[in-house]
Amino acid sequence: MQHDELHLAQNRAETTLIDAVKYVDDSLIEMEKQLQISIATLDSKCTETNIALSQPPFTDGNADPSEVVLLLEQTEHHVEHLRQSGESYSKMNQMFKERRTEQANQFKRVKKKDPSEADADAAAEQQEKRSPRSGPVAQTHAEFVKRKELWDMFHTWKMKWNEYSQADLRIFMNPEHEEAGPFGSTYNNETFAKDIEEYYQQGVRLARSWKGDSVAEKMISELKIARNRCDYIGQLGHPSLLERHWREIYTLFGTSYDPQLTNVTLNSLERYDIFDETMMESIDNVCATAGKEYSLLKAMEKMESEWVEMFFDPMVYKETGTSILRGLDDVEQLLDDHIVRTQAMRGSRFIGPLKPRVEKWEIKLNLLSEIMEEWLSMQGTWLYLEPIFSSEDICKQMPAEAKRFQQVDTVWRDNMTATSAEPACLAATERDGLLGRLRRGNKLLDEIQKGLSDYLNEKRERIF
Repeated sequence: MQHDELHLAQNRAETTLIDAVKYVDDSLIEMEKQLQISIATLDSKCTETNIALSQPPFTDGNADPSEVVLLLEQTEHHVEHLRQSGESYSKMNQMFKERRTEQANQFKRVKKKDPSEADADAAAEQQEKRSPRSGPVAQTHAEFVKRKELWDMFHTWKMKWNEYSQADLRIFMNPEHEEAGPFGSTYNNETFAKDIEEYYQQGVRLARSWKGDSVAEKMISELKIARNRCDYIGQLGHPSLLERHWREIYTLFGTSYDPQLTNVTLNSLERYDIFDETMMESIDNVCATAGKEYSLLKAMEKMESEWVEMFFDPMVYKETGTSILRGLDDVEQLLDDHIVRTQAMRGSRFIGPLKPRVEKWEIKLNLLSEIMEEWLSMQGTWLYLEPIFSSEDICKQMPAEAKRFQQVDTVWRDNMTATSAEPACLAATERDGLLGRLRRGNKLLDEIQKGLSDYLNEKRERIF
């Protein structure tokens, strides 16, 4: 009894499955027709979208990029919906195709097809041709992505240029300014030029696929202008332009300059026609002078910094209780080089604002040169005479010379003690009266040597 019931239930299930398959097969043609209607509607929407993308504002180079990008963001949702619909229809299309294949396999032994099968085959063929996966949806999506890429680039450039135009020219390309600019404390005119060039090259690459397009042409036109003006703008933002230079520039504008109140941006300067050829030439002259002065200033600062690392190297000398100088080649070479450089700087016609500082520096270097000349002269003679006057017998026989040598020895030891305590080379120029003491000491050494020479000659005469 249970076996019969199980067999009966199995028969009912098979019948239900057959009825279900028959229902699906009977509905397949209608479902395929509905799919084609949906695909046609989708095609129509894609066409409308393509038409919209090929009309203003999307093709208007004078449109506001911010507004167009906002519209494109809204359009993107619509395009994404079309793409998702296309994928859904493509899946349905594939499912119907697979079912038709199953049907063909089931009835492949039937030689003559009934009209419904012929209709189904025709529908399947038409459906295959109109699959949305690689049709209008893909084309619309590709056109949208391409158009959005162009406007995104144009919008990014516009935003960046607005930042440049509103930034303080005295700060944003000046890494030496105490206040960091909007693009970082290391941003300078070279970085600015590099950024402009990168935007230009990126724009050129993108515009190659948009020949004749109003938006691409407008973007490239603006990028070319910025690129051509880049060096000139870089001069206006260079650290060499100081307050006196800005006063001179604003005098060209026929107005006054106040470092605290005057707004110095590209936007504010454009009202004075700074890109007019005549005005550019006048401003160029001011910038060129500032650049030359700046180069002299940097050369001056470099020389000063090099002396920060220059030290005398005192060496304890035997059992004398004092020291002598050694290893002076680098010091002497640097000193000679800097004296020549300083003389050349002083002869420059751009030295004006820096003249007092350069003249003071030249005096210091010349003083050091004279001190070292006297110092080394004293060292050579002191080394010769010190062992002689260390003898009590000699001191008794030459009391005047011995007294003079004692004076020189005191000068020598005091100076070497001071040098050991503060070995920086330039510190020697700050010691009051050092050059005078060395000169007097060398004069005494000359007298001592003369007295010693007379003493030796007299002694020889006694012997012979």
